[in-house]
Amino acid sequence: MNRRIFANLILYDIRKGFRENKIKWLVGVFIFVFFSFITVSDFSVNSPELGFLAYFTNILQGMPPYIKTDDSVFTIPVSWFLFYAFLFFMVGFYPLSDLYGAGKKTLILSGSRFKWLWSKYIWTLINVIMYYAAMILVLAAVTCAIGKWSTKPDDMLMEMGIDMQRFSTGNEVIVWLILPMLCACTIAVVQLTISIFAGAIAGYIVSIVYLVVSVYWVSPFLMGNYLMIIRNNRLCAGGMDAAAGIISCIIVMVVSIVLGSVYFNRKNIL
Repeated sequence: MNRRIFANLILYDIRKGFRENKIKWLVGVFIFVFFSFITVSDFSVNSPELGFLAYFTNILQGMPPYIKTDDSVFTIPVSWFLFYAFLFFMVGFYPLSDLYGAGKKTLILSGSRFKWLWSKYIWTLINVIMYYAAMILVLAAVTCAIGKWSTKPDDMLMEMGIDMQRFSTGNEVIVWLILPMLCACTIAVVQLTISIFAGAIAGYIVSIVYLVVSVYWVSPFLMGNYLMIIRNNRLCAGGMDAAAGIISCIIVMVVSIVLGSVYFNRKNIL
């Protein structure tokens, strides 16, 4: 019975969360189409030998470590920043809005604050994964329509300065997809925990500031660095280690969920 209640809570959140976020999803898909079309069109003209992997890298690579000099200019990588800023905007408001709306009823019916909150954490993780999947599907569709699918390692090195010979297929998947997605899940979970303490707007502001600071400073304590493909230590000197990033993400996620659960269980809600 307890498992069935928990499963029903998750299904409830998936359905209700999607209904409340359907406009955000449409905007997100528009963003994916826009950046995919711009990227594929530009590469088709300037670097026609490059394909899907190069397109994906160009959109979500971030930027190399910022080095402050007298004439340096600090800039935010637009496609990378917008991708993640909108992601955290999309997942950051439903859990709290549900809590102070119809969610009070489901909280009472569930009989457990822990189950109710963990359902929201799982909803957050599912949405992050779906967001990445939607981006990949849109980029793949645009690639099939107007671009080139295959990307040769020699072309990646010549055109983008990325030596793919350093990566096995498994390492490529980890650096290009698994690590950034896991890091995004972690930041989204932390954002939800902060929202429980201080409100959804505060949680979102912290996430955005965290992204900007991560672009400015290279540090393992700034997990936004793991969101940037180009800052992997195999691609730039002094970059981030993938194994350390995965371990850090798991630890931070678990600690955040525990802290959020303990506080939420004691919080005066009803």
